This record gives sequence, structure tokens and C-alpha cells, in this order.
Amino acid sequence: MKAEIINFLKGTLSKVVTSGEKFLEKPRPLLLPGTIFFAVAGILEVCIYYAANVFGLPWFVELMCLVGGVIIIIIATLFLTISIPAYNFGVVERFGKRTRVLYEGLNLRLPFEEVKFISMEVISVEVKTGFTTFDKLHLTCVGSLQYRANPDVRDEENRNVFVTMSESIIKSGIVAGIEAKLGALGGVYKGEDFIQSRHAIADIINAFLRLGTLPHEEHQKNGCGVQDCKFIGQRVEAKDLIEFYNSHWDWIKKMLSETQGSSQSGIETLYGIDIRKFELSDISFEKETKEAFEKEQQVKAKKNAYLTKLAMAKITMRKLGASPQVALNSVDVALDPQVKKSVVSVEGEIGVLGGLLGKLTNEGGR
Repeated sequence: MKAEIINFLKGTLSKVVTSGEKFLEKPRPLLLPGTIFFAVAGILEVCIYYAANVFGLPWFVELMCLVGGVIIIIIATLFLTISIPAYNFGVVERFGKRTRVLYEGLNLRLPFEEVKFISMEVISVEVKTGFTTFDKLHLTCVGSLQYRANPDVRDEENRNVFVTMSESIIKSGIVAGIEAKLGALGGVYKGEDFIQSRHAIADIINAFLRLGTLPHEEHQKNGCGVQDCKFIGQRVEAKDLIEFYNSHWDWIKKMLSETQGSSQSGIETLYGIDIRKFELSDISFEKETKEAFEKEQQVKAKKNAYLTKLAMAKITMRKLGASPQVALNSVDVALDPQVKKSVVSVEGEIGVLGGLLGKLTNEGGR
């Protein structure tokens, strides 16, 4: 009989533990009243146990009192702990005020504390911004940004920052930051410099978004180890930034990789995030600028064609003594046989081209 009771109690305890593990996965709004209830129940259980000893109650009553007390203690402990799921962290709120951060796994908390779960999964957003270059051209920068919440970024009162942010606020702030950085470079460089140095521009943006100290600033303090570096012991000026990032791309890649997660940029600190990377997919002229370029190329092409036509007409006039109009008409026919124009012959029925051929033949004979 005694063994059966013990086996029954073991099975009951196993079910309580299993239920408790599931129970820990969610915040519990009834934590305070539940804790008070089980604390009172525990006190009553202890009183019953001692009463059983005083009054000489049967052994199984004493055993049930002891087991019941253990069960109550376990359940009360569950109410004082919380399990933070993987890839999450918890922000503890005490009477509506953020107080501390809980990390993955089992954590203790007070009865009057509530916990808000924050996912640490990577968020991907498209970034598109525009800026103006030194030669007054408008460029568009398009890329993909990956970031996640950072539990370790706190404000001056040690409160987590990310929990107060929304995705739209973070995206607009990052876009504004990139636009300001590219705008500053645009005040120094021409449009073609950006088009031809996409990799350097991508590294500049990544360094701005992910590093507390930018590579050209770090270089001034500690150097780089790059062979034949022309910037040793010098301050890298704005006009030299693209050249610096082009010549130090390998060193910068290592710097970005080694400091991942350990160095916080101004953007990361402001929004409570950890930026994983920025991928620059395109940097090109805006639609209006492209249309203006196309018109300019068309004008240049027409100008070159016109100058070529004039040069050929001059040769015709000089060789054959043709009038300007006849010379121009003959050039049109020569450039495009499908053009139908009336060409007045200056060499009889043989025509202008025949006269030219004959004249060249005669000259060759001489």
C-alpha cells in the first residue's frame, strides 16, 4: 500500500513538472495573487503536518502532508521564475517602469514584475535614398539592411532602448543617416566617382552603420599594416575618403568582421539595435538625370554627324568644284543610299560621284 502511494505521488509530481515547463513559456498576469495563495497554502500545510505529529495521526497522513508541502513549494517556485525562449530576451516592467533585461533560459523575478518578450530574429528592410553630387547630379542609392534587437543597449537610466522603437522609426532614422553621409560625400565628389567606386561606398556605409570608430579615424590612431599605404601618419581628408576605402578594402572587411556585435555605432546606440550588414545593390543616376544624359548624348551625336557631313562636303567642293548645296546633297546620298535627293551634275551625265571617281583616277594616273 505504501509503495503504491509513493508511485502515485511520483507520477503526480512528474505531471506537475511537465505542466510547469509549459507554464513557464508565457508571462503570467495572475502572478501576485497566485503567489500569495500558494504561500498561505504552504503555511497551512506545515501546520497540518505538525498537527498530525501532535495528535498522532496515521503515517500516510504525515506523508501526504510532506508531499503536498513539496508540491506547493514547487508550484510557488514556478510562479517566481520565468523561462525566456531561444532568440528572445525579456524586458522586466515593475509597476509600469522598465527595470532590467532577462536573457534566454530560466530567470527569477519578483511577484509584481511583468516581462515583455522581445524577438532577436534578424529583420531585413529595403533602404532607398537620394542625394546630390558635387557636379549637381542626382543619384539614387538602393540597398538591403539586416538588423536585430540588442538587449544590451540601455539609456542613461539603464532601460532597454529597442522596446520603445518601431520598425518604421528605425528605418526612417537609418535612411536619414545614410542620406546625410552620402550627401556629405556628394559635396566633395562628382557623380562618376560614386558610380565607379560602388564597393568603397558600400564599405563607407557599413562602417558608418556598424562601427563606433570609423576605419579612417582608427587608421589615424593605430595605422593599418597595408603595404605602401600613403596615409600613414596623416589625417584622411574628405576628398581622399573614396581612395582610402578603395585601397584598404581588405583591412576594412576584417575590421567589420572582427568587431561584429562588440562595437556599437551611433545609429545602433540610438535605436537599440545590432546591425548585421548593409548590402548595396545599386547606385545610379535618377530618372531625370538619366534622361538629361541621353539628350546630351543625342545632341553630341548629332553635332558629330553634322561636323562629319560638313567635312565631307568641303572635300567634294574642293575636289569637284561643286556648289555647297550640291556637295551636301551628294554627301547625304553617300552616307545613306536610301536618301533620295536631286544632285546636279558638274561632270556631265556621269554625275558628281562619277566625276569624283574620274578625277581621282586621273590623279592616280599622273
